[in-house]
Amino acid sequence: MRITLTAPLTFVLTLVLASSALRAQQPQPPAGPQDVLAQLRSRDVLSAADQANLRQAIEQQVQAMVAAEKANDDKDLAVARRNLSDAPGQGASAMFRTTFADVAGPVFQPYLGIGNNAGGDQPRVALYLIQVLGELNQPSSLNTLTAALQSKYPAVRYWAARAIRDMRAEIASRPGGLVDTTIAALRAAGVNEGYPPAAQTIYQAIDFRGPVPAAAPQVYKAWLDMLEARLGLYNNPLVSDLYPDAEVLAALQAASGLSDGDKARAVQIAHSIIENCAQRWADVARPSEDLPVDPENPYDPYSVRQWHLRYQLVRTAQEAESLMRKLSPAAAQKAGQTPDVASLMTNLATTDQVKQAAAGWGAILQAAPATDPAAEAAAPGAQG
Repeated sequence: MRITLTAPLTFVLTLVLASSALRAQQPQPPAGPQDVLAQLRSRDVLSAADQANLRQAIEQQVQAMVAAEKANDDKDLAVARRNLSDAPGQGASAMFRTTFADVAGPVFQPYLGIGNNAGGDQPRVALYLIQVLGELNQPSSLNTLTAALQSKYPAVRYWAARAIRDMRAEIASRPGGLVDTTIAALRAAGVNEGYPPAAQTIYQAIDFRGPVPAAAPQVYKAWLDMLEARLGLYNNPLVSDLYPDAEVLAALQAASGLSDGDKARAVQIAHSIIENCAQRWADVARPSEDLPVDPENPYDPYSVRQWHLRYQLVRTAQEAESLMRKLSPAAAQKAGQTPDVASLMTNLATTDQVKQAAAGWGAILQAAPATDPAAEAAAPGAQG
């Protein structure tokens, strides 16, 4: 059977083919940042051009977040954050994840509230970016994470410390003294950290003893430096959360391999904590022995704060006293006859009672320890 096209049908067909050819010759609109990320995420090899496209896509998504934050557009802000988070997520190649971290760190850093950088004035953008970076679990982002420990935003500092804490094993697997520099950066941030969740997480992140047992001396020194620096917070009426220090005091009690110098220093710091807790007890103490203490009123913020501070002081004093009993030779000689500041606080003692017990610790620590017979026998002239 033979089909013959009529003139009108031939014209229409020719017009359709010409239109298709014309569209093919026209430049196609550039792919959006989400499309670029989707195209690259499964590749095992990324060329220099691919890396440049990846950087551009990441920068565009960050700019979308900044614009959404300025416009107070929660939906667009969440979409841009999800695009950045999903790209290196499930299904992405290992090469893409590594390259994403290499590229994203320097792009994100100006927006994290570090120093006087004008780009870091959007707190939610800073928070979302540090969360995305932490989710990568890539040591190549460590420079940005340690820099973020100095952010003006407490939540950014917390998430940066958390990211470092969660990839200690990966950091330890890298050569070149990366553990040493990481502990030093955490210590430098920790001695100035006043936000309790961030301080607690920095304490935890410093603890590289699991993957690197030989790092124990550095860990103990950094912990003691932080404890000593944070003593100034105890008499600040705006500070009531002391649990980060209580937890590291407990960790030091279980620590193995503490040098004699570290033990002596830990005891002195613990004693200073006891003295500061005793001073602070005046804010929440029983007025006098014959007066009751009002129960906590959950509808009264002042009452809640008072009871919260009592709990924090009791717990911190308890751990400090336990550390002194374990590490101090002078306390060991007392054989269970040491003061018990924490118990007095638990029973809501008066200020005078608590301060008197704290002074008892001072008297014990100032007493000269008994002479070690082995050391005495080894002393020059001992056998003259």
